[in-house]
Amino acid sequence: SACSDGSVRLWGHDSSARTARAITTLSLHPGSLAAATTFLAGGDMLASLSTDGVVVLTDVRMMAAVRKITSPCPLMGCCHVPAGHGGNDGGWLAMCGRDGSVRGLNVSGVGATKILKSASGSGAGAS
Repeated sequence: SACSDGSVRLWGHDSSARTARAITTLSLHPGSLAAATTFLAGGDMLASLSTDGVVVLTDVRMMAAVRKITSPCPLMGCCHVPAGHGGNDGGWLAMCGRDGSVRGLNVSGVGATKILKSASGSGAGAS
């Protein structure tokens, strides 16, 4: 879960799934509001983003940030978009910004962030 103090908390549940407990707290967005989180394909990578435009990809097996990028605007939400059949190539991280744009990040690490849809209706440009 994304937290107002800039941290990201990972939760686990008991075998009966009746209660959840915090497993760890990661300080990934100090001095900012962590706005959203989503697990990427396979469940080993967690994407988190903050209102200062920072996106952090964290390997949850090691509990370590492995990639950090900065968006040109504050970010408000995200979701994982799987890639085609098989889904093992990472897919995309879709992020919505306060400027009305939806940006896509190829999570396999290839290529730049692209604007998929902007408030003005244009899209498919690099950003």
